[in-house]
Amino acid sequence: MKGSPMNQVHTTHRMTLSIEGMSCGHCIQAVTNALAEAPSVRVMSVGVGEAEIEALSRSVADDAIAALGEAGYPARVAAQTPEAALTQPQSGCCGGPKCSCG
Repeated sequence: MKGSPMNQVHTTHRMTLSIEGMSCGHCIQAVTNALAEAPSVRVMSVGVGEAEIEALSRSVADDAIAALGEAGYPARVAAQTPEAALTQPQSGCCGGPKCSCG
């Protein structure tokens, strides 16, 4: 069916964030929680001093960065994958190679 959510795609932006003030597991959890609450952001990984996220737009990522700053962890984009390389179905499917959720 043309135009159905299964056939539509959206572009995401994958970014590596450089995050200041992290030194322990508690910091990792606090950053993970702050990013998880940001709308339209998928947390890929979080480690001391950095996080990898996917966001629907750069402005969405900027909002997540602002939320980290409010939580006491100033952050900036350290690297970004070109948006055209990350197109995924809107079906809610994770898109993994062995995925059966879509």
